[in-house]
Amino acid sequence: SSVLCASVPARTSGGFEFLKVAPSEFVGTVKDVVEILQDVTSILNEFGGSGFGDSRLSNAVSDCIEMLDLSSDALTWSVDATQTPKGTNTVLSLLITTPF
Repeated sequence: SSVLCASVPARTSGGFEFLKVAPSEFVGTVKDVVEILQDVTSILNEFGGSGFGDSRLSNAVSDCIEMLDLSSDALTWSVDATQTPKGTNTVLSLLITTPF
């Protein structure tokens, strides 16, 4: 069985630590998280617009929805990269180490 290795920043002087997870387990978990993000986004969308009567709160909810959408997109991209073997480690390394 193959193992997916993705580098993540380490707090050690040795450089990087590696996350070793079977690709199927990684994909399954990421898909579960994406589904949850979509559910939360759907709930927040019900409260969208100026329905709060407070523009700061409405803007905060709007920003939260945008971050959830971006996170969902990034996770979906990582699933696609996992299912495309060529260059997977490079793509996932960039994804994991790049802050939003």
